[in-house]
Amino acid sequence: RLLRHTGPAVVFDDYRELQRTINDPALALTPDHVLVLRNAGPQGGPGMPEYGMLPIPDYLLKQGVRDMVRISDARMSGTSYGACVLHIAP
Repeated sequence: RLLRHTGPAVVFDDYRELQRTINDPALALTPDHVLVLRNAGPQGGPGMPEYGMLPIPDYLLKQGVRDMVRISDARMSGTSYGACVLHIAP
């Protein structure tokens, strides 16, 4: 399922927006959604922080969801896990 995935994308323009809205039930995220974080890479972020481990919304965690496709131009700690595509650039 995660090697080839098709689903709607939810795009966050920066990490603050992601933090503010990721747990908002109004987003109506499902496990099929793709989470995208932009402007956290070498050009958009402050020194390319480790924002790549995008959180799964709390309400999906409570339903047992443990992974979602996540895409970002950021980097990620070596201790993070999951279906993440990082260092994306135009």
